[in-house]
Amino acid sequence: MSSLPLSRAGAFGLAVVALVAIAAIGAPLLTPYGPAESALVEALRPPSRDHWMGTDQLGRDLFTRILYGARVSLAIGLVTVGVAGAIGLTVGVISGYVGRVTDMVLMRLVDVQLSFPFILLALTVNAILGIGLQNIILTLIITGWVVYARLVRGEVLALKSLDYVEAARALGAPAARIITRHLLPNLWTPVIILSSLQVAQFIVAEAAISFLGFGVQPPTASWGNMLNEGKTYIYNAWDDHVPRRRPGPYRTGRQHGRRLAAGHARSPAPNVDRRARGPAKEAAGCRSCHRTSSRTAIVESASTSPAATSRPCSSATPTTFTW
Repeated sequence: MSSLPLSRAGAFGLAVVALVAIAAIGAPLLTPYGPAESALVEALRPPSRDHWMGTDQLGRDLFTRILYGARVSLAIGLVTVGVAGAIGLTVGVISGYVGRVTDMVLMRLVDVQLSFPFILLALTVNAILGIGLQNIILTLIITGWVVYARLVRGEVLALKSLDYVEAARALGAPAARIITRHLLPNLWTPVIILSSLQVAQFIVAEAAISFLGFGVQPPTASWGNMLNEGKTYIYNAWDDHVPRRRPGPYRTGRQHGRRLAAGHARSPAPNVDRRARGPAKEAAGCRSCHRTSSRTAIVESASTSPAATSRPCSSATPTTFTW
């Protein structure tokens, strides 16, 4: 029962990978556009019925380029894993079975290569070999075989000390027969598991190298160079096509200002100057005079005398109204 959730998760992952592979293979059937077909009048369009994921700065359909870019990424991942796995498997078996000086020399070479960061080493090798699809595959093969060699070497060291391997060796079986009949069948499980992880790592590595400009070059569709081309327009790609609503407070404040200028707005209750002294009733005045005097102070300030604005009521104590 404990393995049931793992099997469901594995089945779901396999279904996702199969769906991506089918979409990449059947790209000409899923989209009517070509990966390099451009129309400048359709540049930087938002998603629509004609372009499901919008267009880029040259008017190319992004959905089409993603599908064709999946072809490049999956091809690089599968080819790199196949070749790098074969090299690492061979080196690991020789190192683990022969041992002694051969093992020491091969493992020191592996240790030196593993001491460098993967992306940095891949960029260095790619800078030496040059830019291109074939060169990036060769770069990933050179930098990726060491992981297989280290894993296989450890498995061989554990397997060759088992009883059935010792019995085959005691019976005089040659080394090639022992490796092919007794060791390799037990190595496929860890190698396949590692390969499933390395495919994703190589795809991400190719996208990173292409994003930096050292991998697959335009106009060939690749996930990495698509990110490189689109990073400039990530914040303003649809500004000219998607309408934006102005903020409410700005529009409301402007309308309120127009009403005040026209003299139709109802002003808030005036504030009483704290410098005015006297009884509360005399300082406050009547509410009707407050409304009349405040409106008069705003609309007819040019024709109203200072005494009228400063004395809204017929009270003995002067009151000053401020906004």
